[in-house]
Amino acid sequence: MMKKLKFEYRITIVYLLLGSFWILFSDKFLNTIIDDINFLTEIQIFKGWFYVFVTGLIFFLFIKKHLKKLRLTENELQEHKKNLNQLIQKKTKVLDLVIKELSDKNNIIDKQNRNLQNALKNLKNAQAQLLQAEKMSSLGILTAGIAHEINN
Repeated sequence: MMKKLKFEYRITIVYLLLGSFWILFSDKFLNTIIDDINFLTEIQIFKGWFYVFVTGLIFFLFIKKHLKKLRLTENELQEHKKNLNQLIQKKTKVLDLVIKELSDKNNIIDKQNRNLQNALKNLKNAQAQLLQAEKMSSLGILTAGIAHEINN
């Protein structure tokens, strides 16, 4: 499939073709039907003005069509931009809620971690105290046994 030419190439080609055909065929046609050189000169002036008017109209129509497409595309882009901004705002709100929820859960985990560390510290202290008490109890039993032996 043939690729569509860019706007600037299309308008230039149309202008060159139209101008070339106009000059070539209108001059030949007028030279064959008009013999009076003064009248031919006047007709050539009107022919030139007609050419300017027609090419101006063609340029206007080409540019109007092109600008209409550009405006339509710009409006579509603005609509897409608006939709994307709304989507970004919605997603940002959701992410903010997720971040807050994760932060709250992280705070709870930190608090539970501190509580567990305190409980572990208390357990180690209690274990050390129990070990010390057991040593003292064993020492007491040993001392009582020695004292009993000494008394006997």
